[in-house]
Amino acid sequence: MKYIYSFLFVGGLLWVLTPTSESHSGYLDQVRYSYQNAYRCTLCHAPSALNQLGQDLAKLNPQAHTLQKAMKTWALLDSDGDGFSNEIELKTGCNPALATENPGLNNCANKSQQKGLQKR
Repeated sequence: MKYIYSFLFVGGLLWVLTPTSESHSGYLDQVRYSYQNAYRCTLCHAPSALNQLGQDLAKLNPQAHTLQKAMKTWALLDSDGDGFSNEIELKTGCNPALATENPGLNNCANKSQQKGLQKR
């Protein structure tokens, strides 16, 4: 019985100490729902760390009850510095983490929605 309690204690300790910033599928679900697109984790995650888009969202430190508010703030940012907000890029099928892909260059997936969009 002593070993079971030790195992549970160590398991609980590891669970508490494991960083939660590794994966936030709730964030991705919110982006998919808001922008009706099947975005993947690579939207915010580079191979070994968060890209600038992911870092911008992490700085807002959203919790479950404030996620929608944080996402609205995040949508107004221009994470890649190309002059278009994250929201405009997401709505047009662009990757808001890549400055080389934006509505101004007309090289995004959803070209039909790009007409008339303005830079920030």
